[in-house]
Amino acid sequence: MGGRVHLRAPVGKIRLEANRAVGLELEDGSAVTARAVLAGSHIQKTLAMLPEGAVPEVARGVRVGNGFGMVLRLGLSERLRYQTHPGDEARTGLGLLIRGEQQLNRAYGEYLAGEPTHDPPLIAMSFSAVDPSLAPPGGETLWLWAQYYPYTLAQGTWETRAAEAREGILRSFERYDPEIRRKIVAELVQTPLWLEQEFAMPAGNVMHLEMSLDQMFMLRPWLGAHGYKFPGIRGLYLTGASTHPGGGIMGASGRNAARVVLKELSRNRI
Repeated sequence: MGGRVHLRAPVGKIRLEANRAVGLELEDGSAVTARAVLAGSHIQKTLAMLPEGAVPEVARGVRVGNGFGMVLRLGLSERLRYQTHPGDEARTGLGLLIRGEQQLNRAYGEYLAGEPTHDPPLIAMSFSAVDPSLAPPGGETLWLWAQYYPYTLAQGTWETRAAEAREGILRSFERYDPEIRRKIVAELVQTPLWLEQEFAMPAGNVMHLEMSLDQMFMLRPWLGAHGYKFPGIRGLYLTGASTHPGGGIMGASGRNAARVVLKELSRNRI
């Protein structure tokens, strides 16, 4: 469609002229002009790219909260096999792996105490089951989203305790595929600290902001900025997990924001 993707081009500022977004200034000093700017970054990251006077006071009160999860991404030498459901149909779904309420309560209790849970509930995702191009022939990708993990630990740091948390995730998943360790050929451990440092998600919260009632629906990210438009700045739009309906991979926020931008572009409002 004539679009262009720029890699290794971090944005330093959103350029404004008379309360209108006119483009971006990259960290290397180069400029990009645009009729509209659509920010999908964390709302706090977006606010930091604006002049101090352009940030509404209400925006400073948004709550990030704790991310509460971490991810173990695995490359496997062979296909995943759940011992109770060995067929391919179990691979193609998003699996909620939890043995009962007691496991959930114990994990949440450890999180409240500032400790990584030793027996985490898991969400298992093997996307290579529906898109074989994601792995070499015969191989598999497996993502394990685990809960619960505090961003701030009661003891130690995430640098020193990442291996311990990774072991807990694998130990929990072994109940479903006892051969999992033998199959691992590559891995990436994404702790709450890793998510913050690499993805600019404060506290490692993939939802960006707390998904509480006072930060949902028309109150997300704050009242007055809920229509995917940044209040007081023409041509600046918001999308991503910081906006309604919040975090997740459903793409609803992006679709909603795109419709708003396209509508205003077609009417020459920006």
